[in-house]
Amino acid sequence: MVAVQDSEPLLRDLVASEGYGFPVLMDPGGMGVSYGISVIPTLVLIDASGNIATKVSRLLTAGELAVLVEDLAGR
Repeated sequence: MVAVQDSEPLLRDLVASEGYGFPVLMDPGGMGVSYGISVIPTLVLIDASGNIATKVSRLLTAGELAVLVEDLAGR
């Protein structure tokens, strides 16, 4: 997860209150723009070669995410 507009203290509070078990990074350098992200939330899956495999600009269910990850793993 990459936070694109949050302050670091706000992000720390969010991660603590939600109990996220995955890394959450700040994007002070505009990495999201380089991936063509203009809508939040956007999910970007990167393949083993470092290329964008999938980009989805909406919330996904756990099942939808699982299908995308399984598809990527099968490539």
